Amino acid sequence: MLRFTSAGVVRDPTTLQLRVGRSFPERMSAGAAEPSRGMTDAEILANIHHFTVDRAGPRQQGCDRLVVSAVTVQRLRQLEGVWRQARQAGITHIRAHVTGAVEQAAEGVDELVAVLDTPERGPSLAGADLVLVPARRGRLGVAEDCLRQVLAAGGRALLAWPLRAEEQPADAPAVRALLQRLAADGLVVRVSGGPPCLSGQPPEDCRPVANRWYADADHQRDEALLFHRDLVRWVKVDACRACPLQGRCSGIPSGWVDTPLHAQVRPVVGRIPDATDSSSATMKPQS
Repeated sequence: MLRFTSAGVVRDPTTLQLRVGRSFPERMSAGAAEPSRGMTDAEILANIHHFTVDRAGPRQQGCDRLVVSAVTVQRLRQLEGVWRQARQAGITHIRAHVTGAVEQAAEGVDELVAVLDTPERGPSLAGADLVLVPARRGRLGVAEDCLRQVLAAGGRALLAWPLRAEEQPADAPAVRALLQRLAADGLVVRVSGGPPCLSGQPPEDCRPVANRWYADADHQRDEALLFHRDLVRWVKVDACRACPLQGRCSGIPSGWVDTPLHAQVRPVVGRIPDATDSSSATMKPQS
């Protein structure tokens, strides 16, 4: 279903994010205010039902993916019954962005995600399926240590650019240099949060950023927020006009417009490959 908003026409998301807890010190902020309290078990289930069963019909599309955040592994285990009911309501995948230690899996949850911004915390995240390492200005050396630690232990890691200027997102040349150092040692790391012209990631993998519903204790059901409208907006700058990835790329977070990253955006040049095209290396960002 299409929704008309002040930011333009957007499709109703098929992913629901629930901020279960109040405190989430490890998070990389997207702009949501800290809620006044955490969500109760009944509220979690009611919101899942609202965005799945209640929305199933010819004019609406229910969500089939669930993201829960600000939640400990212990709380996830206490909610096993809720996850079972979520599956019955049509949820096919559950991802949890966890606060605190992640030493073991949680029954009923498909993916445990944690943020690592200092190597000292690494051993406590051994049970995470994916580790997000922030790419912050002046801290890429620490980020590199974190990435090497996770990969050496056989884990999965993603270098994540913060979406807000207040969190000091690193400059693009420094990020690409970091990726090149890792690649020279046979370590391939993907980047989230920025377009291919900045990250140097394969252009054929570029896709528009998927939207999702965002609910917490203060924004439930019909008062839930749209993540990419109410919290984060993506914008195209002048340099994007000549880029052949116009239809694939969302641009940059609006919070980057007043940072050095804005001036580093360049059209990608070269032949546009398909996702299955192995000759995509001909496409490179302009210098």
